[in-house]
Amino acid sequence: MDDLLQAMRIRANAGDVRGVRGLMRMGCRGTARAPPAMLFELMIAYRNRRKPLAAISVLREVNSTDSDPEPWLYAEGYKILGQAGLLEKAMAMLRARLKSGKAAVDEFNALISISRKADTRVNAWQLHEEMKKHKISGNRSTFAALLSCYAENGDVARASRTLDEMKSEGYEARLIEYSLVLKACIKSKEGELALKHFRNMISEGISPDIIAFNSVIASISKSGDVDKAHELLQLLMQQEENLGYDSFAPVLVQLLDKGRFSDAAELVERMKERNLYPDEAYFKCLISNYSKVNRVEDAERTLKEMIFRGYKPTVRTLTAMLNAYARATQFPKALSLLKEMQEMTPAIELDERCFTIVMTSAIKSRRPEDAVRLFDEMIVAGIPKGNSSTSTLIRALGMMKEVDRAERVFSAIARPDLYCYNELIFAYLICGKRKDAVHVLEKLRKGQNVYLKPNGITYGMFIRNSALRGEVREAKDMFYQMTVVDKIKASPRAYTSLVEACVKSGDLKGALDLLEEMKSKGLQATDESFVRLREAALQNSNASL
Repeated sequence: MDDLLQAMRIRANAGDVRGVRGLMRMGCRGTARAPPAMLFELMIAYRNRRKPLAAISVLREVNSTDSDPEPWLYAEGYKILGQAGLLEKAMAMLRARLKSGKAAVDEFNALISISRKADTRVNAWQLHEEMKKHKISGNRSTFAALLSCYAENGDVARASRTLDEMKSEGYEARLIEYSLVLKACIKSKEGELALKHFRNMISEGISPDIIAFNSVIASISKSGDVDKAHELLQLLMQQEENLGYDSFAPVLVQLLDKGRFSDAAELVERMKERNLYPDEAYFKCLISNYSKVNRVEDAERTLKEMIFRGYKPTVRTLTAMLNAYARATQFPKALSLLKEMQEMTPAIELDERCFTIVMTSAIKSRRPEDAVRLFDEMIVAGIPKGNSSTSTLIRALGMMKEVDRAERVFSAIARPDLYCYNELIFAYLICGKRKDAVHVLEKLRKGQNVYLKPNGITYGMFIRNSALRGEVREAKDMFYQMTVVDKIKASPRAYTSLVEACVKSGDLKGALDLLEEMKSKGLQATDESFVRLREAALQNSNASL
């Protein structure tokens, strides 16, 4: 029989349905029905022929002989349907089995396992509830399948409840079950809950492995409590000599994201003592975070160290370096790096983002002509244009006073987003076409698309434009529309422009009132221009104010 099953298995894996049926007839001479193992191979043969419904028909063949297939065969049938995307049909079969009182725990376990996909995790919970309703007791496999599903989807609440329920049913939680709950904690960024489960695991006498340690460290790091994660990592370093980079990576990333560069560097030194060295993702993260605080020289040094370590920079890493130059308004260096990227061998795949960053850098450096030229170069290079680069082009054209061309560029956009509309408004305002800008604003305000509504930037441009012309009433009207009518929170920049309008029009008391309003709302004026406005208002006001 074993040799016969082996021969059937070979044919089933090849999708040879006819061959499998022939061997079944050979092995079942003189018997009423084929054994379950043979039926299973026939189902597999149909599955490999991509005929899932034919595989399920095997179960119906058995039913027609007044025999009921074993539950595990139905479970395998559900898996075949699930792989074919026919989960609803599998659920319908289970409901029919429940109605006849024949459904068993193996069938539920199979369907729960299928429900790991994000759009079906509710089914897993519903299936478990259905089991309880029909008084079908779950087993360890049931709880393992549920925990796997919830872990995959980051459903930490249900994962925690399932673990508690499993314990209450008399099943002792093992490392694998706790690891699944910790995985759910990682995805949902529940650091405190991860630490709680970790402590429970230790109190129950379960020795955590590196994976469990890594899971809780990652969870705590992602939740933002990097100090606690760092503390736990140090504990792991004391207990385990053979740590991998995965243990350090979550803490390193969070230290860098919080700008704690010295702490990150110290941790890297501890890694080097264990012959562990940062990977390319670390260098990219370090460059990105240096760029956020305008530490361009440190970013450059990091890129050189990365190349020295033997890592060939990818487009993502070099894009982070472009960002560093752009943030620091170092257009010549950004442009030079972009040219180097274009000439690299083997070639790296540049995208719209690379060009948009350098175009933005050109605009910040008051070189809109270069931004326009870069856009044209991008098109010649065959890189598809998107709203990001196109909206930047519109701003550059506005700065060049080429408002007619800006209008043509905007009209050619298939689906303009709010950035595109805002840049068109900017072009109109800077070219003295305020009526056209107001027309675009009204179109946005009356539009049905909730994603195309004016935001603080939109109104801020109008308020700033009015301030520069000393039109205080106009500025106040726009400020009212923004804060009262559209209920958009005013930024310090919007207040700055409004104060400037008041000062220019001689309304010093109004400027001081706005300063007090800012103070009451907890908004701090930190930029130098705002400080100068405040001093001007105080110098020209009465002492009683």
